Amino acid sequence: MEAAKYFYTNYGRKSPDLAINALEVYVELAIEMNDSREEAGGLVNLGSVYRDLGKYDDAQAHYENALLLATDLQDFSLSGVIEANIGNLYNDQGNLLSAFRKYRRALNIFKDNADTLFTAYMYSSIGGINLQIENYELAESNYLKASEVFLALGVKEKSTVQMNMARIEYERDHLIEAKALFEESLKQVQSQQDYVLEIGCHQYLAKINRKLHFEDKSLLFAKEALRLALDFGNLYLIAEARIEVIENQSDTDWLVSIQRLLLDQEEYISNRTKEKVYHRIRQIHVDKSEFEKALNAFDHEIKYKSINDSIRFSHLLIAETIVLEEEIIFEKERSRERIEVIRRNIRLVVSFICIILGLALVSFFRIRNSRLKRNKLLEQIQQLKRNQTPLVLALDNQANLNLELLEHYINQKLNKTDWNVLNELAQDPIISNKMIAEKIFMSVEGVSSSLRRMYIYFDIDDTRNKKIALVMKAIQVSKQN
Repeated sequence: MEAAKYFYTNYGRKSPDLAINALEVYVELAIEMNDSREEAGGLVNLGSVYRDLGKYDDAQAHYENALLLATDLQDFSLSGVIEANIGNLYNDQGNLLSAFRKYRRALNIFKDNADTLFTAYMYSSIGGINLQIENYELAESNYLKASEVFLALGVKEKSTVQMNMARIEYERDHLIEAKALFEESLKQVQSQQDYVLEIGCHQYLAKINRKLHFEDKSLLFAKEALRLALDFGNLYLIAEARIEVIENQSDTDWLVSIQRLLLDQEEYISNRTKEKVYHRIRQIHVDKSEFEKALNAFDHEIKYKSINDSIRFSHLLIAETIVLEEEIIFEKERSRERIEVIRRNIRLVVSFICIILGLALVSFFRIRNSRLKRNKLLEQIQQLKRNQTPLVLALDNQANLNLELLEHYINQKLNKTDWNVLNELAQDPIISNKMIAEKIFMSVEGVSSSLRRMYIYFDIDDTRNKKIALVMKAIQVSKQN
């Protein structure tokens, strides 16, 4: 058991797959020894490795099982550690308010049990939430509290705190100060063999050096971040690291590289990054007077801007809610009531809720309009069927697409996968990707990738009804004499 624990402690963030194997052995040994406390500890560590890999469902399951054991044992400190890790999971998934509440709950547990070290960790974690919602003053205050405790205890575990202080300086556009802090943090995390934090340091140093016009240094840091991310195996980290490398290319090379990345790994790129990427794509096409392509990029930019605006509004709501909850906690601890202040904050929260509800209604009507448009297209197809036009005859169950004409039209060969997907789609233009995958024995991801390729091949620009548009185009081409 000691060997497994040692391996996780020293290599959990360097060789996650091997760490999982070691921890599974650790948990099995704990079960054989009927040691519930060690079993719970092993489950928590397994959950943390899965969280680092972006496998959030597996992480959640292990944390919940560990919490059940800790509750049965009435081990409050262990329960606090698990609550904090569930907070980390929520944080990684963008559920900031739930993460904050888990951190707060864990903080209270550690305070009640006089666990000073973990209390400092919770101050650092709460600071991270405030950093994400751009409440920099409160974030800095929490980080300083954590640093003071670490210093008083003589603990060297300050790399995370220092990195987050560096992030604050970066967001404030204090690039020189941020650069110095990240360089110092990088030395610390390298000695700890923590790939996740090391990747973060390299990525920020790449951003900072690029802004300072040190392009060669920026590229070196970006490539190192990508190398580490590939070794670690987290697809989200890999995609973001690839973007940092691509950012150092010229406009022409950048456009080719970024479009290839969006085609293959768009689901692993953050919405915030995608908004910036499509904004730059639009600008490049405008400069080249390629206005149709610029308009298509603008559609994507607006899509992600809308999502990000919603997130920003939610962050404002979370910020107000956190302030409110912190005030309530403060008042409970000192037994003083300030009802007017609380009512004022509640009114602010309600106002932001109304804003969020308004955005939700806008999204609802957009979705409804898209469905109406799709249904209208399907009705037109049915009408054409009743008229028995040559085009519609290809839309029945005997659809006969002409591979030779299609390949001539797109000026390249269709692979077997694309051909099979296109034929299934011709039978039913609104079939789901999952149903196509089941019929032709492929993964859903493979079907999605195939469709994205064919949208490009056939110049399908409709952002809402691409499948129907693709079928119509394929049939039109197949019926050409």
